[in-house]
Amino acid sequence: MLMEDGTEKIGANLRRIMEKVRQLQDAVVFIDEFEELAPCRDNADRMDKSITNEFLKQVPLFRNEAGKVLLICATNYIRQLDPALLRPAGSTA
Repeated sequence: MLMEDGTEKIGANLRRIMEKVRQLQDAVVFIDEFEELAPCRDNADRMDKSITNEFLKQVPLFRNEAGKVLLICATNYIRQLDPALLRPAGSTA
């Protein structure tokens, strides 16, 4: 679904999908191999950076839903994730 409109639209498609999920009454979203979707932006190409940036925008929106949606992301390679995704909730550092 993320690539249905080509690689240039992955960020926009992710935003559209997450908007639909947030409209659900209750939902559990499980993303396996999360490092493939949100790698560290330091050495990433433009496409990977746009996906990671969109996830960084979406995560606080899930937190604001007051328990309505549970987002679970799994990885075996935590060091490959962007450090901004690993910050505690509410952290600005």
